Amino acid sequence: MDKIKLVIWDLDETFWDGTLSEGEVEFSEFNVQLIKNLTSRGIVNSICSKNDFDTVKQELEKVKLWDYFIFPHIEWGPKGLAVRDIISSCQFRPENVLFIDDNIGNLEEVKYYNEGIHAVSPDFIERIIEHKAFKGKDDKMHKRLSDYKLLEKKHKIGKGFESNLSFLQQSEIKIRIIQNGLLKYVDRILELIERTNQLNFTKNRVGYDRVVELLNDDNFSCGLIEVHDKYGDYGKVGFYALDKISNSLDHFIFSCRILNLGIEQYVYQWLRFPKISISGEVSGNLNNNAQNIDYIKLVTESVDKKNTEIGDLNVFFKGGCDLSQILISLESYQIDVTEESTFTSEHGLPQHTDHTTTILNSALLDQRDKDYLIKSAFPLSEDYFTTKLFERAYDVVVISILMDYTQRLYQSKYLTGKKFPFGSFYRNDLSSESEEKSVIKWFRRKSTLNVSEEYLKEFRNNFESTGPIRPIEFVENLDTILELLLDDPLVIIINGAEINLGTSEIDGDLASKRHKEMNKALDDWLIKNPKVKLLDVREFVNSIDDLNDSIRHYSPEVYRALSLKILSIVRNWYGESSIKKSNLGKRIFTNVKRLIRRK
Repeated sequence: MDKIKLVIWDLDETFWDGTLSEGEVEFSEFNVQLIKNLTSRGIVNSICSKNDFDTVKQELEKVKLWDYFIFPHIEWGPKGLAVRDIISSCQFRPENVLFIDDNIGNLEEVKYYNEGIHAVSPDFIERIIEHKAFKGKDDKMHKRLSDYKLLEKKHKIGKGFESNLSFLQQSEIKIRIIQNGLLKYVDRILELIERTNQLNFTKNRVGYDRVVELLNDDNFSCGLIEVHDKYGDYGKVGFYALDKISNSLDHFIFSCRILNLGIEQYVYQWLRFPKISISGEVSGNLNNNAQNIDYIKLVTESVDKKNTEIGDLNVFFKGGCDLSQILISLESYQIDVTEESTFTSEHGLPQHTDHTTTILNSALLDQRDKDYLIKSAFPLSEDYFTTKLFERAYDVVVISILMDYTQRLYQSKYLTGKKFPFGSFYRNDLSSESEEKSVIKWFRRKSTLNVSEEYLKEFRNNFESTGPIRPIEFVENLDTILELLLDDPLVIIINGAEINLGTSEIDGDLASKRHKEMNKALDDWLIKNPKVKLLDVREFVNSIDDLNDSIRHYSPEVYRALSLKILSIVRNWYGESSIKKSNLGKRIFTNVKRLIRRK
């Protein structure tokens, strides 16, 4: 036994004397103090007990100990898999976990399902406080416990639609699976294959000819997924290609517009759980044993837009693909929307082109410099500097500046002052020799690029990290962007949340402090630029419950509220007559406006 980070306790005849289901139990004062001492050493505690959850909670609250436990598993099921779930949820290795139980059968079962775990009887308890494996480190403020309490809450949120079930049940989500005449949608299918990453389960990147071949192959069943709900139309946002002979999915892809709606699970169930080889990281989960999703309805008709009047405005949007959900209210009014959101490179790397540095580079760099950066900075796609922002006059320009809050800047050693953003400034510095191994590991997990030590050495010869953009440089970039826009459009800036998830550097103190710093710089800049309006995420993201899996991803209800808010900003700026109210538009406005009031 080397270093224990988590202790999982049985309760009856282990943590306390007696059996709770048979009567009263007696607490051991030694065990109560042991829990508190371990917590002050940064060692966390959990429970795996065959008992009634509410009854156990009441008993532990009597001695003010309930809040000292994380991820408690209290039910009448087997313990082997339950302990494995606790360890997985805490993101520990079994070698760093101690399980205590008075039942030898439970101990053996837990060891069988959790190879390497230390499983002991209650006789070991009195040895814990002096054992070298429980030395821990000073944590009298219980920060580590707080961090895992937040992780516990985030874990519940991370279950996706379950945490938003009541909201989704009233959203009237309908999907249509188009299986005939797919050749006319080849361009959209190809776009999903090439540019989608977060919900691209197979990441099987193929070209135009292969897509046409698939659609014409009788051995494949293909479908294009169209989604809409009472708030608006998401469009054609998913595609699958099922090999009927092997009953396996060659493609299973969804736009991140439908993140956390349960669409991917519904379609997977509808296909009767075919085999699928999931490639890389995805933001959604597929469960062969999931309960039926009864809040989604399969329909045969498409969304009827024939009687929808056309809006007079045209809108440009640039930001993360998840944020494109906020455009649904505008698109449902049939406003002309030009969208540039995160896409995936030919190597499977997300291409965030909404950093203010990238926006300006797209406009100001000559083609020679762009070609040099794309060639030398291997994470960049050939389309990285392509934008329509400065090509025409728009009525409304919407820009998310979250990448300025997040990404690291790299400066060319040969092109004076030329920079490009990539990755997070918190970790994985491509220009740091000391981080070489972690960078290579990251690329192997994220992309098909064969990034080697030689690759990174060449990168270091060409670029050096300058850290995240400084607030003063950030607002200067905003000034320049305003100057470059044609015909003085309404500009709407989307800022960032300030919630501290506390589960990692990215979502913990560093991210929260960085967001607050950048929001403050943006707030000060907006005072000097009253024509620019703020879509203030802070109005709607007030707690961890409003987030999904990171500080940058929100719950479906928040996206709906943001959707209405942007519609409200546009209406207030241009007046009622600028957006012609169709019956669909009136219905959307009625259904969504209460979300603003609730938030």
